[in-house]
Amino acid sequence: FYKGLMAFYFARSKGEREWIDEGLKSVSALESWCKRYNWNYEIKYVILLGDVKNSMEYYVKAIQLARNHRFHHEEGLSLELFGYFHLRLCDVCRGRELIRESCIPYNRWG
Repeated sequence: FYKGLMAFYFARSKGEREWIDEGLKSVSALESWCKRYNWNYEIKYVILLGDVKNSMEYYVKAIQLARNHRFHHEEGLSLELFGYFHLRLCDVCRGRELIRESCIPYNRWG
C-alpha cells in the first residue's frame, strides 16, 4: 500500500511511466486482497484509486469507510491525502483545511 502511495507521488513529481506501473501493481494486489479481506483492505484500495484516477469521490469514500470502521489512522491519512489532492488543484484553502482536519483522527489514534 505505502509502496503504491510513494510510486504515485513519484509518478506525479517525475512523470516517469515506471512509477505509474509500480503503483498499479499495488492497486492490483490490494484489489485481490480486498476480495478476501474486505474489512482490512478496502480503505487502502479506495485511497490508491483516488490517486490513480485523480478523483475526489474516492477520497470521500475512503474517509467515510475509515470513519465507519473506526480506523482512525486511515481516516487521518485519507483526509491528509485529500488535502494534498486539493492543493494540486490549487484549492489552497480547502487543502489546508483538510490537512488540519486530519490531525483530529491522528490524535484519536494516538
